[in-house]
Amino acid sequence: MAELRALGDDLGLEGVATVLNSGNLVFTVPDSRVAGVAAEIEAAVAAACGFSATTIVVRAEQLACIVAENPLLDVAANSARLLVAFVAEPGALFRAQSLFEVPWAPEAFAVGAHAAYLWCADGVIASPLAKAFAHLMGESATMRNWTTVGKVWAAVADTQSSLG
Repeated sequence: MAELRALGDDLGLEGVATVLNSGNLVFTVPDSRVAGVAAEIEAAVAAACGFSATTIVVRAEQLACIVAENPLLDVAANSARLLVAFVAEPGALFRAQSLFEVPWAPEAFAVGAHAAYLWCADGVIASPLAKAFAHLMGESATMRNWTTVGKVWAAVADTQSSLG
């Protein structure tokens, strides 16, 4: 994670911090760079590490919406088994519409304005829902469990409060 943080610093991102060992960076960037920063990070990772990693940048206001609108909080009994699927373009979530045609109980699936939510009752690795979602979405989505999302959100909130 130190290398990832250094990579962000080298790209001129401000206030770079990593969250857990999960490949999450929290940073600030001028509005003029927002559109291209994911591609910049992807290229830097490929150059430094020799592999490609799909990068999705979520703005603070989008993350606030994703956290606030999670419709599965009443269903999920374990935050490590509640996944949030982030996408670069919210329109990509339409690819997962066919998942609503399948009875997933005891698992659950929902789609919000900026993310999808998956409750994996018996664990993420064994989850047929998580496997089906990953198959449909491919590299256009990346999933984090609710515990990680909470820690990323706390880091973003700390950054926001220090800016202003």
